Amino acid sequence: MRLSRRRIEGRCGIDETAEPAVVLDRSAGPLWEQVRSLLLTRIISGAIAPDERIVELQVAREFGVSQAPVREALKSLEALGLVDI
Repeated sequence: MRLSRRRIEGRCGIDETAEPAVVLDRSAGPLWEQVRSLLLTRIISGAIAPDERIVELQVAREFGVSQAPVREALKSLEALGLVDI
């Protein structure tokens, strides 16, 4: 298993009207750090499989944030060697 084989994609056919499945606490620190923590937990637990595509827009919709904090979180995970962008 190579965790660094996750691929990141940009926009795709996502339901623009869906409610976020995860609500982040905007007063609990930077949103990108919260997104990174949640994604890291999913990677470590196996909820995100090796070679599984992580769709930036889908994560943003799921967490109820814009794509910017998701992008920053993914850059941080890439620096750790956990995802490929």
